[in-house]
Amino acid sequence: MPIILTIALFVAVLLIGTGCIVFFAIRHAGKENRNYQNFAEKYGYFYDKAMVKVTHYRDYSQDTAALNLNIPTSNPYLDKYADYTSFPFGRGSARQVAYVIEGKYRDVPFTAFTYQFTGNLGDGGGSGGVYGIVMIRSEKAPNDLPEHIFYEKGVLCYYASGNLQVEKVQPVVAALAALTTNE
Repeated sequence: MPIILTIALFVAVLLIGTGCIVFFAIRHAGKENRNYQNFAEKYGYFYDKAMVKVTHYRDYSQDTAALNLNIPTSNPYLDKYADYTSFPFGRGSARQVAYVIEGKYRDVPFTAFTYQFTGNLGDGGGSGGVYGIVMIRSEKAPNDLPEHIFYEKGVLCYYASGNLQVEKVQPVVAALAALTTNE
């Protein structure tokens, strides 16, 4: 009987511990989400959780005809924000755009978000990644682009490994804008 009681106690502690970990993970994710939303509200920017809301859920019922399943081939968030071929875009699969912030900083319109994908990078290796993206419109490409910045389709884009960090959005927008004036 003491062995059964010990095992039951161990299982109970294990379940309680797992529950606590899940609780704090969800709480932390909610806190991060609020950081993006608070930043956007503080400066009057537009904020959208984007694909975070539908990460593992797809409703194909509206796109079916009879018994044929019609799986959508495009995604409005990817089409609007991540339709580029320069790294890190256009690689891997399960591409997602999350935590979109749009607005004007010092009269420079910008878009910032977290971009992630899984699978092959498409240029020799890697297993995907998560990138913080900050973009501004530019009439033409600056002459010399620093590392982690590209110009494509009239957009000057900065990317950094990891989730979008709101405290870096405004300095990056200012740096990108400076590149467009120092041609």
